[in-house]
Amino acid sequence: MLTRRLLPVIWLAACLGVRAEDNSPQPDGPEKYSLYGRSIPEMPVFEPPRNPRTTYVPLFRLNQPYYDNIFAVPEPAAPFRLDPATYRAVTAYEAPRGLQPVRPENSLWTFHPFVGAQESYDSNIQQTSKNHIGDFYTTLRAGFDYQLGTPDSVYGEGYDTILALNVHEEFWADIFGRHGEFNALNDQIQLDGRIGRDAAIWRPFAFADDVTGSNLLLENRAGRIERQHLVTGLRSDYRLTSQITLSQTLSHEYFEHPDDVFIDFEKWRDYQEVNYRIFHNFDFFAWNEFLYTDVDKGADGKEYKNGIGWRGKLDPRLFSEFRIGWDDVHLNQPQADRFGLSDVHIFGHTSFEWGPRLRLVMIYDRGYTFNEIDVNDNYLDNVVQFVPEIYLGDNWYITPYFGVAYDQYETSHHDTIELRPELEISYVTPDTSKIYVKFGYDHTATVKGPDAGTIEIYRLTAGVRWKF
Repeated sequence: MLTRRLLPVIWLAACLGVRAEDNSPQPDGPEKYSLYGRSIPEMPVFEPPRNPRTTYVPLFRLNQPYYDNIFAVPEPAAPFRLDPATYRAVTAYEAPRGLQPVRPENSLWTFHPFVGAQESYDSNIQQTSKNHIGDFYTTLRAGFDYQLGTPDSVYGEGYDTILALNVHEEFWADIFGRHGEFNALNDQIQLDGRIGRDAAIWRPFAFADDVTGSNLLLENRAGRIERQHLVTGLRSDYRLTSQITLSQTLSHEYFEHPDDVFIDFEKWRDYQEVNYRIFHNFDFFAWNEFLYTDVDKGADGKEYKNGIGWRGKLDPRLFSEFRIGWDDVHLNQPQADRFGLSDVHIFGHTSFEWGPRLRLVMIYDRGYTFNEIDVNDNYLDNVVQFVPEIYLGDNWYITPYFGVAYDQYETSHHDTIELRPELEISYVTPDTSKIYVKFGYDHTATVKGPDAGTIEIYRLTAGVRWKF
């Protein structure tokens, strides 16, 4: 009876615009996260108990890049997408990577040095099909991570400083037991900056390294050689409306070899995206890219790329970044009996949080690559990597890995396939210091065209990386 008597009152209140308390939970729209007033939304974050027996750390960021070999040569973050746990687009939501990533420190100034040492064995240092050279070697590392200004992470409520700078510096030496001719000193530095907030943000970046290694699944196979990179550029992010953003990256790269036998490159890149916010944590975008490669031996090349993609979380446990388009390749010199490799371009990764102890990650990449060994024999590189992350408890982790690279060459008309399984067992402290053992195998064979011989490599390494 009471309900029936109150119905006319409730109906009248609704007609007069009197608002009752919202039902819970409410849909998460852009307005909830202050996208009109600030570029970075306030993200609700679950705080796990800091029990040393159950504390998780970000495996994705603790491991060396998956495409690298046992020498663990990190590749430049720029001009590719920057680490989403540190630098983000104007309104894009990007999930932090790892089972339970560590939050950036809430401080205007941080400095963390680190040291490391590892002992390794490689059965085929020069990556040859016969006459293998194997040896034990020691790697000693030292470096630091420096942050000035507040980092713009998904855990922050917004930018506290308009200016910010992040620096990663690392030195390491490889010392071989019986083959001193392979000894090398290596160094690398990465600088990422931020200028601005709200509707316009500029991120200058610079990367430089001088590394002797082999870089499997990334650059053509040439044994243990010295390579040098210098990458500079600027990424700009603009918020046009609460749902539409524009991003552009301009960059320039030198890729050189001190040994004149190999091919050097100079590259200019112009990449832009127009993003539309479909949900508060999921974007759909159109993209295009122009890439010019100046080669010191052989034909220079222009690439025009266009396509679509998406980035974000359709489900709380599923994050996906996918970019697909057409790569139109033009060389400035005609090549006899050349297969034109203008083709589909694919880039991205997908991660699924199966549970607090298991995370599944798939990384995929398909693109046109200039050959650094054979003149004008460029190739289409197809790479797929599967990287589950497993937490065993008590700070113990297992990270199996399986990578496949299928390369299609332009003028020699041969195809190769590389299979690379690895297994890492590690003990990681809550401050991300790490003790690890890693087993690896690599098998490369020709599946079409003249047989260049099968390359097999066995690898074993054990080491520690201690962060202060």
